[in-house]
Amino acid sequence: MRKEDASVAMEKAEDSPLKRLSTRISLESECSVCHQKSRKKFVGKVSNLSIGGLKAFTSADIYTGDLLQLEFQLGKNLIKLSGIVIRVSGNSFIIRNVYSSLEEKNKLLKYIYSYLSA
Repeated sequence: MRKEDASVAMEKAEDSPLKRLSTRISLESECSVCHQKSRKKFVGKVSNLSIGGLKAFTSADIYTGDLLQLEFQLGKNLIKLSGIVIRVSGNSFIIRNVYSSLEEKNKLLKYIYSYLSA
């Protein structure tokens, strides 16, 4: 691909709306949320989850671009991940997982696969 073609493709990709790349499952799990910049902690609830991100609710002030650490119970596993807030609507927010360890990603994959296989 020529350099000019690649830049046109990137512009088109940037203009397109975000598309979900992974299967999302519904759940209700309380979570502990820590804002990485202010170190403030608050409580939330995860409502759906995929290997790439999640949707949660909280009464705390959350803004697009915030970097958050979340901990929540998923089956028998405590999941710890960090992500960037990509969308906020009312008291809900969506984060993209960016700093999950390989172990945490494996826990998520195992849970999602078992959920979909049931």
